[in-house]
Amino acid sequence: CSWLVEVKIFCPSGVATQSKNNSNVELFPIPANDELNVSFQSKTESNYSIEIESILGEKMYIQNFRMQDSGKQTRVIDLKELNPGIYFLSFTSGGKKTIKKFIHER
Repeated sequence: CSWLVEVKIFCPSGVATQSKNNSNVELFPIPANDELNVSFQSKTESNYSIEIESILGEKMYIQNFRMQDSGKQTRVIDLKELNPGIYFLSFTSGGKKTIKKFIHER
């Protein structure tokens, strides 16, 4: 008696990004050390927020901003108080959320 078993393995290559708003969010450098740059572009002026959560879901950083002008902008986030590890950054603008994963090293 012989058995033939077919196994399909799905390995996601990253975190899904919801980006239906007018922003395009980029994080750099990855991996990040003391600072993380959050670059985004918007076609309209609006309020936005940036949150960082640990892999365990703990909120580590929350900041609300007012976008003064449309176009490309960059915010620098100080990571010196965070322990090395994997984190998720949420960028929310106009009721739409984009989630990006990043690694923090020292």
